[in-house]
Amino acid sequence: MNQHSHQTAPTQFIEANGIRFAYRQFGKAGGVPLVFMQHFRGGMDHWDPTVTDGFAEHRRVTLFDNAGVAASTGETPHTIDAMADHASDFIGALRLAQVDLLDLRGANMRNVTSSWSVAKFGDPRGKQLAPSGQKRG
Repeated sequence: MNQHSHQTAPTQFIEANGIRFAYRQFGKAGGVPLVFMQHFRGGMDHWDPTVTDGFAEHRRVTLFDNAGVAASTGETPHTIDAMADHASDFIGALRLAQVDLLDLRGANMRNVTSSWSVAKFGDPRGKQLAPSGQKRG
């Protein structure tokens, strides 16, 4: 188990397609990591540490600032597809073969990006989880 939590994990940076993404990782190593994706202009510090630390008791958690948000460089995407493309670039830069994705982008956007994720990555990429805990995609 990683000794860090949401509030103590160091912010790291990784570059993908000319964007420098800020992120934090903490929690139990092994298994399929859980990537937290915020709404349009939300950053990794918008997540409730009680929630993220709770997930981290059982699995690896990755929080990140998408392009143009908070500590990440680049322009904030103007479309859902662009936002998802940036997230894909970030996940690819971390060399994560499979992830589960937890997002807070609203039902309509979630349905669009869930369809996008399956089209781009196929089912083996992982699951998309709704904030209510219901599995999506």
